[in-house]
Amino acid sequence: MADGWTGICFGEEGSNIPSRTQVVQKFRQLGITRVRLYHTYQSTLQAFSNSGIQLTVGITNADIIKALSSVGSARSWVDRNIVPYGSSNIVAVTVGNEVLTSTANNLKNALLPSMKNLREALNQAGKSGIKVTTAHAFDVVTNTFPPSSGQFADTGRMQPLVNWLASVGSDFICNIYPYSTYMNSNGQITLQFGRLESGSVKDSNNGEIYTNLLAQRLDAVYAALGRLGQGNMRVVVGEIGWPTSGGTATDTDNARIHNQNLVNLARGGTPLKPNWGIQTYIFAMFDENQKAASLQKSWGLYNPRNFQAKYTINFGNSPTLSNRITQGMRLSSGQFVMSKNEVYKFIMQADCNLVLYQNGVTPLWSSHTVCSASDGYLELLSDGNAVVYGGGVARWTSNTLGRNDGAHRIDVQDDGNTVMYNEANQAIWATKTSSGRITQGMRLSSGQFVESKNRVYRFIMQADCNLVLYQTGVGPLWASNTAGRGSDGYMELQSDGNAVVYGGGVALWASNTLGPNDGAHHIDVQDDGNTVMYNKANEAIWATNTSSGRITQGMRLSSGQFVESKNRVYRFIMQADCNLVLYHIGVGPLWASNTACSRRDGHMELQPDGNAVVYVGSVERWGLRSPADARWASNTWGRNDGAHRIDVQDDGNTVMYNEANEAIWATNTAGR
Repeated sequence: MADGWTGICFGEEGSNIPSRTQVVQKFRQLGITRVRLYHTYQSTLQAFSNSGIQLTVGITNADIIKALSSVGSARSWVDRNIVPYGSSNIVAVTVGNEVLTSTANNLKNALLPSMKNLREALNQAGKSGIKVTTAHAFDVVTNTFPPSSGQFADTGRMQPLVNWLASVGSDFICNIYPYSTYMNSNGQITLQFGRLESGSVKDSNNGEIYTNLLAQRLDAVYAALGRLGQGNMRVVVGEIGWPTSGGTATDTDNARIHNQNLVNLARGGTPLKPNWGIQTYIFAMFDENQKAASLQKSWGLYNPRNFQAKYTINFGNSPTLSNRITQGMRLSSGQFVMSKNEVYKFIMQADCNLVLYQNGVTPLWSSHTVCSASDGYLELLSDGNAVVYGGGVARWTSNTLGRNDGAHRIDVQDDGNTVMYNEANQAIWATKTSSGRITQGMRLSSGQFVESKNRVYRFIMQADCNLVLYQTGVGPLWASNTAGRGSDGYMELQSDGNAVVYGGGVALWASNTLGPNDGAHHIDVQDDGNTVMYNKANEAIWATNTSSGRITQGMRLSSGQFVESKNRVYRFIMQADCNLVLYHIGVGPLWASNTACSRRDGHMELQPDGNAVVYVGSVERWGLRSPADARWASNTWGRNDGAHRIDVQDDGNTVMYNEANEAIWATNTAGR
């Protein structure tokens, strides 16, 4: 699932931790976008400034009562530890760690009032977007097997706490250590199950099968929350990891296997929450030699003495910061954000120009801010405006000033479009470079859309959970009819080839196009008004059936693509065999370009010069194409005015018209 992620805990209980600047650079190199801190040390928060990394910071158990005993004292803490670091992207504060399983009753009693005081203090300071929560030990849950039997040990304290978390939109953070569970199981849990590798354990209550210990433990927490009426509350794993020394099975190989499997599981779900990605913080970035027990000192991914990795983990990220730019994030010279499919790169170049590239070669958009300044950068400011600076001067802006709520974001999408969304998930700026294509694994979340290349048609996942195809200036042409049927709606073209609309974790609509998991299914929002899903063989397997019946200048029909008449009787198709054919559906071919060949890379284009041409194996370089690739042409050169069009008419004729609406070419198949 797209909402799963893996962050890292950065503990600082060590005498040899590298410089904080070096640590932040390493996080960026790894593509880590979320970090959990246990303190609010000034040097650490300053190092994260403008990094774009989302920080969860902590208040230690020892500081809870003295810092948060009243709204006034909490406001003083906020003014010292949060307000000065607005550029450090603090997104949450954890009040204490594992308080409810401690022996300090005064802390237990003070926990929820302290959290409420901090919430009010943050609101007063204009930091309402920062969440307030606390981190629990897994021991707050009892009856953990089978997972569906999970319940909280102290419901008297937990019920009001989770109700309050739900009321303010905060997550439930729980530290889960599969290693500890494995070690305390007396051999009942296998090493493979404990390090999240393999297994098959059945929940006797509901029949669900668990293949790893983390999913089992997570679902025990979800079950416990459900018993308190909060089954829709997100659980974030605040700490998880595997030590490399100090105990049984503590070596780098087991740690590597566990943590790599953890990263790989992020985009999956659990049996109780199959549509929710798994969100975790690996414990920890470094070994910490000032921890008390020997086993606690060796959980790090890195040796702090030489900053060398103890083992290698592939976090599955680009060497940047995911596909999103959030408010406060800065792209300095040479830094970039890449789409999840790694096709589109949004980069701040050394020449001060902000450019969107396809495949690292073809520029699709730029800010046109080339200059001699060497200190250029892009920043999405706290006021919602994206600005390119060079030499201390603002050289380009998105003109998207809005509320200072931290909710504006820029997404480099898999369809080639780079879009800024506001807090309501409405698109407020875009590069307008959509390829018009949705590929397998791509998700449209609330407010996100894919446009046809001619920017006339928009396929959008609305905030009301309805998936709709719009024609600009006309209105809706097609819809999934799922409006109001769920929350947190999104559409995903799944790895199995099925396009599904989800709402509230439930499938509401599907294209019913299950196929091989080959990554080759794609949905094209075409320039003719039709939105079509094609399989690996470029065969149409689903469509909205909303074709305008028209091909306009600049539009291309690639192998397998077609335009239909409005009555859906006639189809003008570029076949996989390179032949352009007009069919009477159910009858047979009426006309063809007679360009069939053994190649599989043909296409037809109505060019800007007004000529329709069938090409085979064409190669474009710098916008030029060799004439030797042309196999057929309509010979209708005219003014480059964009007014030529081809209409697949309801009478069976396919006709090209010029700017004067005169027929200048036709298949001459009317009435057939």
